[in-house]
Amino acid sequence: MFELIWGILNIGILIGLIVYLIRIFKLIRKESGIISAVFLTFIFIISIVPSNNQDSDSEFRLTEANLTVNKNTKFKRILLSDNTLNKTYINLKFSKDNKLLNASLNRSGLIAFTKVKPNVLNTDELGKNHIKYRIFYSKNWYLLGLIVYRENFDIEKKIQF
Repeated sequence: MFELIWGILNIGILIGLIVYLIRIFKLIRKESGIISAVFLTFIFIISIVPSNNQDSDSEFRLTEANLTVNKNTKFKRILLSDNTLNKTYINLKFSKDNKLLNASLNRSGLIAFTKVKPNVLNTDELGKNHIKYRIFYSKNWYLLGLIVYRENFDIEKKIQF
């Protein structure tokens, strides 16, 4: 529910900023002319557009020992967080002998002005078909594109195949 309020707050601030900038551009056009207004509008648009260097990577970086390619694999999708608006899952891919091959986070639902970033994943084999894992990930809260708050999560669960 808080994420819905956060999204509405972000949209409201963005609309207020746009209205304020339109008033400033009208004043600049009246005082300095249309060329100055167009030039400043272009500068503001360039500064607002996000860069291409954003990390959209949601995969954990695994050691080279875990990256061996095997043909027989097992896949598990486990729910980490269930909010009113969205859910966060971890996707785990294991080899035939229960070695972790791939791990990634994904979210479904309404994702407004937040981003989940994986940090660390530890796995321990408890038995032949039992694995315990511990995941550390963070959720960044954005206000007009700037990180305002970072929420860290530490979750421990057991998997049975």
